[in-house]
Amino acid sequence: MKSIRTEWQVRCAFNSFCKQVLKHEAVDAYNQRRKNTRHKNQPFLTLHHKKKISFLR
Repeated sequence: MKSIRTEWQVRCAFNSFCKQVLKHEAVDAYNQRRKNTRHKNQPFLTLHHKKKISFLR
């Protein structure tokens, strides 16, 4: 025999699902932001710096 969910149980399940989705979206946004800022913070080497590096090898 199948159990019939009460309206309260359905609401609780839906609330839980929504919270999980929002949490995962927040984590994804945080990771994406970290990835973008890490990429932007890497200094681009100028020709002068590249020559210094090749001289040191």
